Amino acid sequence: SPAQCPPVSPPPPGGAGESPVFAAAHAAFAWLPIAALLHNAILVIHGGIGPGDFTLADIERTPRPIRTSYDSRLICNLLWSDPVDSDEEMAKGVHGSP
Repeated sequence: SPAQCPPVSPPPPGGAGESPVFAAAHAAFAWLPIAALLHNAILVIHGGIGPGDFTLADIERTPRPIRTSYDSRLICNLLWSDPVDSDEEMAKGVHGSP
C-alpha cells in the first residue's frame, strides 16, 4: 500500500508562520543527502526501504532540490517508511521514553 507522505517543503514565501530561519532551514533540507553508504556495505537512511525495489543508482539520480516527498515514491519511502507494520509498536519509539 502507498505510504502517506507529509510534505517536506516550506510554506510559500511570505506564507503564514514563515520566518527567515524556517525558510533557510527548509531550503537546506531540500539539498541534504537522502542516504549514505558506509564502507560500501551499510545503507543509512532516515525512514526505511519500503518495498526495496530500487538501486543505489536510483537514489543518486534523485533530482534536487527535493520540494516535496509526494513527487517521488522512492523519496517518500526512504523518508517515511516505518520499519514495522504496527502503529502500536511504532508509538513506543526506537528509544525508551522517560
